[in-house]
Amino acid sequence: MVHISTAATIAHRNWLHAVPGLSRYDTGRPHARAWLYGIASNLLRRHRRTEARAYRAVGRAPAGTDPGGHADRVVDKVSAQ
Repeated sequence: MVHISTAATIAHRNWLHAVPGLSRYDTGRPHARAWLYGIASNLLRRHRRTEARAYRAVGRAPAGTDPGGHADRVVDKVSAQ
């Protein structure tokens, strides 16, 4: 299942990819829906592939190592001060 913010991001990227490609769109077609769906499905496929790679990388990381996120680094810096 795609998260709402992910869906919104993909919809936004869909337009960012579609607008420059308007000159290549076949204006003989009555609707651009299939063309836009094609762009969206390619973007979604790319997103899922990237996400799967990230999960596999996390799975390969040694157990017990947590690099910590940005929030953890901020807390550490504030605590140190």
